[in-house]
Amino acid sequence: MFRKKIQETSSNYTNLLSLNFSELSDFIEDYNPTTIVNSNGYEMNAASAESRDPSFHGDKEFGSSLEASKRLLTIGYQPDAMKGAFAGFDTAFESSQEITKMAEEGYAFDIPSILSGEDEVWFQRKNVGSAPSIHIVFEGGANCNIPAMNFYIQSAVVTKLSEILSEEAHIRVSATYSAKRQGKDVRKDKNVDNVTYISMKDYDEAVDTRRLGAVSHPSFFRRIVFSILENGSTEFFGKDYRVSAGYGKQSERKKLGVTDELENELFESDIVVNIPSPSDSAFDNVENAVEFCKARLREINALKVA
Repeated sequence: MFRKKIQETSSNYTNLLSLNFSELSDFIEDYNPTTIVNSNGYEMNAASAESRDPSFHGDKEFGSSLEASKRLLTIGYQPDAMKGAFAGFDTAFESSQEITKMAEEGYAFDIPSILSGEDEVWFQRKNVGSAPSIHIVFEGGANCNIPAMNFYIQSAVVTKLSEILSEEAHIRVSATYSAKRQGKDVRKDKNVDNVTYISMKDYDEAVDTRRLGAVSHPSFFRRIVFSILENGSTEFFGKDYRVSAGYGKQSERKKLGVTDELENELFESDIVVNIPSPSDSAFDNVENAVEFCKARLREINALKVA
């Protein structure tokens, strides 16, 4: 775990937190809140344990309660709606490009180059030891009016990019949760913004589609991550932190003081692939998601060529 205060002023600071999947799992196992004290000093129901709202928490099996959502961490899952988003995404993505898969010993098929339109680049000699490192960072949070399907479509994009890029690079996948005025430091009387990274796949791990599907489930954010924001472990925000009544407003990490230099210091990589929040229009439908995915692959290829 890593925690640091950044961009501190007389009235505000950003709490930068980084957890790996194991650290998150260890914390959530025994966390069972009923009420919490908010930044105004009032006792309120813990949002992580609220009754299920289908449009807010997703399917019943994993969205019915905090206890139900914990199973996302242990077994992973793709709810029926997510399976539909994946199937639609895969069909649309594959039909939008004619890709001939080839194999020849000592070479690797350069998929991003083909998708970028550079048809003459069929093979690229690949030395595994010198393959680039790519950090896929997706913003997992969203405001309360964003429907569950947007989360599912975003998950399809994260998984598709992870699968393609892992063929020719070392990849790491992290979810980030960024919010303005997430809470308050009651001792210092300062508003607290939040940027939390959760590492879902490290460079030396295989792509686990069930884990990636689980973390993009709306109840992962609206129950599991809410548990972090409630400061279920005082290590996350400090003993003087209290969450705001509305749990803050969705933002972006770069707007809250996380520079490219700081991010690379924490998670060294050759290339960073940024994927916006489920609230982005790229995830309103499968067609938009396909175009977004193709555009990201073209950008990655351009960086590799440069």
